[in-house]
Amino acid sequence: MPKLHFQGSEHSRFYRPELGIALQNELRALADIECRYEEHREGLERSALPPSIKQHLARQLEERRACSRGPHEQRLAQLREEILRLTVYRDQSVH
Repeated sequence: MPKLHFQGSEHSRFYRPELGIALQNELRALADIECRYEEHREGLERSALPPSIKQHLARQLEERRACSRGPHEQRLAQLREEILRLTVYRDQSVH
């Protein structure tokens, strides 16, 4: 996955570089989770298991995916709030 560079970009004027790094880390983690999920799901689809077992395993796989994503989605929401707060503060202090 390509790296995003926030330092020195127009985004760094809006929030601290460590927020950009944190965003990158969380997005990378979510992308990794999705890649692993897709690999396992495709492997399950190709398997010779009976359909009922495939369905059961697919549900388990989906549950694990959701549990894995949860903390990263929460952290992204926190980062978004922090960026919005900083942006609003910056806009208020400029005007």
